[in-house]
Amino acid sequence: MTESESQFDKLDRIIENQAKDNEEIKSLVSESASKKNTLEIGGLKLQVPGVIPRKIRHDLARVQKKGNNVEMEEIEEDTYYLLSIICQNEPYNHPETWEYIDNETGLALDILREVLDKGFGNEDKLKNFRRK
Repeated sequence: MTESESQFDKLDRIIENQAKDNEEIKSLVSESASKKNTLEIGGLKLQVPGVIPRKIRHDLARVQKKGNNVEMEEIEEDTYYLLSIICQNEPYNHPETWEYIDNETGLALDILREVLDKGFGNEDKLKNFRRK
């Protein structure tokens, strides 16, 4: 089993290296990484990616899987973390900033919902398309 896993790892590296050397893929990756949206929410100007990168999608899914049976502190920590990885400009890319904002205003969960809705509204359309 270990031998076949290492073969898969080797194949992944070969494919990844070929993709990194492909000029069209380089261009797509560069263009995608540079796309950002600026959202104004509650007087805050937040820079978010133009699309949700894979890591953020996985982190969002991980948090959603937890469901409703979690302590409020864990929900808050997840909220601050998600906001810090979605928002790419200082000082909003730090969980501590969101904890401070939440302590003072109680708005972190609402801001996260609005960021996801305004910044990535097309993701819902894509999910609906895939289900059909």
